[in-house]
Amino acid sequence: MLLADAAQSVGLTLPELGQETQRQILELVPFASARNPVDATAQMSSRPDLLEKIMTAVVADDRADTVILPLPFSLHLPRLRSIYMDTLRNIRAQFPQRPIVLCVDGPEDALTELHALGFPTVESFDGCCATIAALVRLQGVSKRPQDVPAAIEQAGPLAADAFRHELGAKRALAEAGVPVLAERLVQDADAAARAATEIGYPVVLKIASPDLPHKTEVGGVVVGVGSEAEVRRAYAQMLDRVATNAPNATIDGVIVAPMAKGVAELILGSRIDPLFGPVVMVGLGGIFAESLQDSAVQMAPVSETQAMAMLKSLRAFAVLDGARGRPRADLDAAARAVAALSRFAAAHTDTIAEIDVNPLLLRAKGEGAVALDALLIPRGAPPTH
Repeated sequence: MLLADAAQSVGLTLPELGQETQRQILELVPFASARNPVDATAQMSSRPDLLEKIMTAVVADDRADTVILPLPFSLHLPRLRSIYMDTLRNIRAQFPQRPIVLCVDGPEDALTELHALGFPTVESFDGCCATIAALVRLQGVSKRPQDVPAAIEQAGPLAADAFRHELGAKRALAEAGVPVLAERLVQDADAAARAATEIGYPVVLKIASPDLPHKTEVGGVVVGVGSEAEVRRAYAQMLDRVATNAPNATIDGVIVAPMAKGVAELILGSRIDPLFGPVVMVGLGGIFAESLQDSAVQMAPVSETQAMAMLKSLRAFAVLDGARGRPRADLDAAARAVAALSRFAAAHTDTIAEIDVNPLLLRAKGEGAVALDALLIPRGAPPTH
């Protein structure tokens, strides 16, 4: 039952095996549980002929897409290792294309032999089921021939300030199609007050520094500033906090931005995977980004259709889609932003190592989305987190 619980916890179903399959199993072991999961007790280890016959019946049943075989620590025991290795070698010969995942721990040489036969191995029930569920999600967002984005050539160099801080990063992303807010960079309190009046209250003040990618950690963000007097006061206090917490940081000024509201937040990003190249990620953002770790990853670039499939694969999709009376987020705008960021990432793999947009604020359906913060990390730069 542990395997069944692990499968159900990640959304996998355990289909009942066919009547003929169950009949074959019960003929071999009358007291076995033959529906799914199959439990023929220790008889399968004590009688190798039973093991291979039962496995053959289960693997041949096409009602299940994948077969999981739990072996626990059997490979550490020489006799059982021999039994299972011989059986698995024969099963692979009979069913060369059948997906079979082994839940097993064992000596490195035994695992290497299993991998050479084409059997992936995972140590735990939870890990096996999570791996299969992830492959199902990946299949759901895989590229369709009629929906593959056109090949993207490497773009020219970015503006000099694109890697300096969020303002330059967002300008570069905006040119690529990721929506951003109208913001101002100012160098004194008077200019901040004028910018806030022109933008409209309330506003957000954020420190602009190439040395402070995580501004909140040094007190470099003030939200909900509602008047000229508050702007002047918040400006001075924020600079004092930053000077105390990061005395050696270079300060370019303060960003004055509108105080945006929405119904949900996403985190978007990209990085260069050593195997797959540029990949794009989307997940639930804001305060839930680290606690829920709910994200989807795909090779870049992706189309808007693929980006929407990524969104729908999130466990929290129902929250974005208006569950329990919540306003439905503008998912079309989110998909456009994901696709645009993926194209930008694919076009700048020579110069950009990582892109981080957190959060992408989603407004209600039909009202758009906007990137509130962004960071571009150049190739060769040390990680910022």
